[in-house]
Amino acid sequence: MNSAWLDKAIPLKMGLTLYEDYAKYIVNIIYDHVFDKENKKRREALVRIIANLRLAYDTDVPLHYSRRSNEYKNAVKNYGVGYDVTMLCINRLLLKGLLNRSGFMFHKDKKDKRNRRTRMWASHNLVSLFEPIDPRHIVKEPPQLIQLREPRTKKEKKQKKEAKQLTYPRTEQTLRMKNQIVEYHDLLERNYICVDIPADVVLNDKTREMIDYIPRSGLIHAVWTTNNSNTNKSVSILSSSIPPLLIGFFMSMRYHWIYRTFTGSFEKGGRYQGGAWMNLTNQMREYLKINYEPTIELDYKNFNARLIYHMDGLDYEGDDAYICGDAPRKLYKTATISMLNSELDNYYNTVKYAFKDKNYHKKGYDNCLYMSNVVPIVDDITREHEKIKHHFGAGEALKTQRLESQIISNILDRFIARGIVALPVHDSVIVQQKHEDLLRQVMEEEYEKVMGFKPIIE
Repeated sequence: MNSAWLDKAIPLKMGLTLYEDYAKYIVNIIYDHVFDKENKKRREALVRIIANLRLAYDTDVPLHYSRRSNEYKNAVKNYGVGYDVTMLCINRLLLKGLLNRSGFMFHKDKKDKRNRRTRMWASHNLVSLFEPIDPRHIVKEPPQLIQLREPRTKKEKKQKKEAKQLTYPRTEQTLRMKNQIVEYHDLLERNYICVDIPADVVLNDKTREMIDYIPRSGLIHAVWTTNNSNTNKSVSILSSSIPPLLIGFFMSMRYHWIYRTFTGSFEKGGRYQGGAWMNLTNQMREYLKINYEPTIELDYKNFNARLIYHMDGLDYEGDDAYICGDAPRKLYKTATISMLNSELDNYYNTVKYAFKDKNYHKKGYDNCLYMSNVVPIVDDITREHEKIKHHFGAGEALKTQRLESQIISNILDRFIARGIVALPVHDSVIVQQKHEDLLRQVMEEEYEKVMGFKPIIE
């Protein structure tokens, strides 16, 4: 094997599993070939390893994995599959000639031996066994469909540390939320979601960065096609560089499981996360298709600001809550949301750090970090939103997210009942274009039920 191919290895993820019964039946055949005795943990580990190997084979890359036991602590906690059983399954596959293995690579810091990873890939014998498994039936299973996380300190947020998972009792509320996600996943499995960008579309920088990232994310069936009248070539984006200007791009979406995350209690947070479509750029979402039909995305205009007004029993009378003066709208919007979400009463530093975090000073707003520009923006917002200024610095993010997630949950319930795919992206929803009128109606009705005011949808 050449080193360039080996260097494209993607990580072994124990969250990957096989959804369809026939796929698990194939793994049962493989299990009987490598083990003599029944063991549920071994069988579960083998299902997840085969899912990874099938994914890597379809993407034409090897896998890399760690042989350090502490790398598997979360796997034990989240998926019931630990180091010993994982290594046993890998070693048995090697012993039976179903795996090939190569030397070390470094996953992150080359100077740190703890980052060493071993590379492996399926042998021809294993490929002949698992090839009937449709890669579309490989799914990424979240640790928990309903997650309750411990609030992070300011220091932990700055260091971007993951929040700790909290245990919670099984209640009618949590069971209802979990059952909704299971129903939703079953609906998505019966439908097909993809991104299909024509070859004459010029990609923006964000989209090109996303396409470059996709191979490392594990999303497969992604190809670019040259815009050439003499050829109609489709090439795996893993094996060829992206042309500089014009490309066509197709990606079959994966990992339909979504989950909800709450913080501290079930009264805070609750956003839907995990859907592969949620991380796409705005440009890519324009070319999102459901069952090969074009889609439309509708969202609530000025959601964060208007929601705060409605929480206080007030209605915002202006046309656009994020136009507060002479500065660009983008800066006003970011500043307003950061002031509402912040737990600090120093709005000026809050807004400055928000601009810096979004790299606005590198994106055409050269002087936006100067206090001489930050202060007028904050003052304009405070003056425009005098009626709700007591919410600034009050840390309303999780409270507004809870209301947002309740509205989106109600919308999803209505579309699930109709058997129609609706894809949530925070406060917006994507459906097939033929369902635009229905989506607009449902979004208006469900917002008004929760907040008591009519929303603006665009």
